[in-house]
Amino acid sequence: SLNRLQFLSLGNNQLQGTISSAIGNLSSVTQLDLSVNQLNDQIPLSIGELSSLKLFDVSKNQLNGQIPLSIGQLTSLEKFDVSENQLNGQIPLSIGELSSLKLFDVSKNQLNGQIPWSIGQLSSLKLFDVSENQLNGTFPLSLGRLESLETLDCGYNLLEGVVSETHFSNLTRLTTLAASHNRLRFEPNSSWIPPFQCERIELGNWHLGPKFPQWLKFQKKLSYLDISCAGISDVMPTWFLNLPTQFKHLNLSSNQLRGEISYLNVRNIVDLSSNRFIGPLPRVFPTLPFLILSNNSFSGSLFELLCNSSSEKGMEVLYIDKNLISGDIPDCWNHWQRLILLNLGSNNLTGKIPPSLWHLNLKMLNLRNNTMFGELPSTLQNSPNLIMFDLSENHFSGSVPAWIGDKLSKLVILSLRSNNFDGHIPHKICDLQFLQNLDLAHNNISGVIPKMF
Repeated sequence: SLNRLQFLSLGNNQLQGTISSAIGNLSSVTQLDLSVNQLNDQIPLSIGELSSLKLFDVSKNQLNGQIPLSIGQLTSLEKFDVSENQLNGQIPLSIGELSSLKLFDVSKNQLNGQIPWSIGQLSSLKLFDVSENQLNGTFPLSLGRLESLETLDCGYNLLEGVVSETHFSNLTRLTTLAASHNRLRFEPNSSWIPPFQCERIELGNWHLGPKFPQWLKFQKKLSYLDISCAGISDVMPTWFLNLPTQFKHLNLSSNQLRGEISYLNVRNIVDLSSNRFIGPLPRVFPTLPFLILSNNSFSGSLFELLCNSSSEKGMEVLYIDKNLISGDIPDCWNHWQRLILLNLGSNNLTGKIPPSLWHLNLKMLNLRNNTMFGELPSTLQNSPNLIMFDLSENHFSGSVPAWIGDKLSKLVILSLRSNNFDGHIPHKICDLQFLQNLDLAHNNISGVIPKMF
């Protein structure tokens, strides 16, 4: 009775059952949206009979089985979205028949096999997303023929082999290139100028080195870059630090980059961990939320980063552990009210914990493996949301305060190992109902072990 229906949208409900029962006899339907439900069967072969279909969206369900070959009959189809299901098998070769297709999204499934070469026939395609599957084989050369392509995402798969300049030869409209976490190697000529201007590039775990990719010099619109774990062993080029664009996200972690960095023009996330950077800590954008500089050779004091700015700090996560930072921790945390995770472990820090640090709403404080000293101040009680508290391998002294069991009730990890604490183990520690890791070893603590242990 609904054979004249052209538009059917039942998305964002709690519908169960089969797609077959939902489709029924809808031969005239042009838009079919069943996304965000609880459908749990297979995409039926009869899908190929919906000859007028332009939009097919069954994303975020519990569909299983394979994508049927019959989708090749949907020559009017413009959008095909089956992302976030449990589909398996291969992407059918018949997708090359979908001459009107603009969006193809099969991400977050369990698809395997190779990306079909027929993808190169889709001259109207703008978005191609096959990320988070188990696809293998090589990065297909036919992708380089998609002149309309704007978003290419094949990250988190098992692709391998060499990628050449030819793969990108006609991708002049590309704005997103995402292919992290594969086993791919990119070896362009040193003079290669990309035909595209990308805003987002994700090539983490590719082999791009040993030199820093020179072709990034020509990306004038770039705001998101991930080239982590890419086999780069080079001095950080000054031209990269002076690019006119402001990054939102910069991940250069787990390479062998070296040199000094004076300023980072990044708005949201910086990860430079596990490299060989030296010199003083870089200045950063005043409202940067995430700064991760772990496992480098940054030296000097914390003063410039923490204190030399009157603007409101937006930092939420600050990791500078495993570096060569020295001196006292400055007492100027009053502008860091958003900070929740602070890791300054494994440096050369000395002195006492500054009072202003206890005015923050910290969830993690890691000061392990430094040469800091002093007793635990009563103002520590102002940090009731601490989940991880690690002062191990320092020279802290005094007794372990009983109020830890009352005031720091959310603690999961408490490590005071290898210090000079004395006195008894307070019975109040037994009140920490979420505690999973308690380490008081290598101190001068005496008395009996609480029976609650």
